[in-house]
Amino acid sequence: RTVLLLLSAISRSDVAAERSGQPARALTAAVAEHSPPGTRASRPRGGHVVWVELPATCDATRLHHDAVRAGISIGLGLLFSPTGRYRNCIRLNCA
Repeated sequence: RTVLLLLSAISRSDVAAERSGQPARALTAAVAEHSPPGTRASRPRGGHVVWVELPATCDATRLHHDAVRAGISIGLGLLFSPTGRYRNCIRLNCA
């Protein structure tokens, strides 16, 4: 259920970003509101990428597969580590 809430929030943040003109702020607010406790998100200062660290018990690979089925693109943190770290992290583009 948490996964569905997070994916829905990511999707809805697009609408909020269009209204506010601040996509990174809209996305981080949506993640903060709908993520499991212990989730941390970066707050980019001019960039277009939000890094999200989910609790260690969360499976970002499963979240990725669910996101693809919902038509939402997320980057797996695992892809950005040569040592296999960041299995509970995702990268979200808010451009």
